Amino acid sequence: MHPNSFLSLPPEIAIQVLLHLEWNQLLVAQRVCTVFRALIESSRIQYHIFLAIAGYEDGPASHPMPMLARLESLKAVQRCFHCMQFPKKTQIQLKGYTPTYELQGGVFLQGRHTPSDLNQTIGVNAWSFQNPIEPYFWQLPDLNAPIRDLTLDPSQDLLVLIGGAHS
Repeated sequence: MHPNSFLSLPPEIAIQVLLHLEWNQLLVAQRVCTVFRALIESSRIQYHIFLAIAGYEDGPASHPMPMLARLESLKAVQRCFHCMQFPKKTQIQLKGYTPTYELQGGVFLQGRHTPSDLNQTIGVNAWSFQNPIEPYFWQLPDLNAPIRDLTLDPSQDLLVLIGGAHS
């Protein structure tokens, strides 16, 4: 092995370099040689691959859970989805009909309509499922304008309401 080759790098640095590859490139690279396979089978890279395949993004690097525990937790969630057997199920009682709703990051939004027009959304009901014991419900006040659509990003405390009547 040449002293300036990739394989002569310390494993921690080689893993950091490999993390810049796409998950499908990593799956190909693990077939190159036994050293690559060993590096790619590390919990850090396996976690990176599992996240990408599931379409998830990693949280902050300062996450307190060790990498192996994060990988096992992700695998457990995926097993639940494959078997459709979830450790916890929560039911919520929706407040009437709405054509406007959104689910992002453990928060469910439901548009609230006017009593006279089921397609005229004027307010928002919200449920947060981030509390493991029971969902938290709140209601935004009615707006003076119709809501055509809505979306949210709970990680940024962001709610976007698009005004205008449905056509």
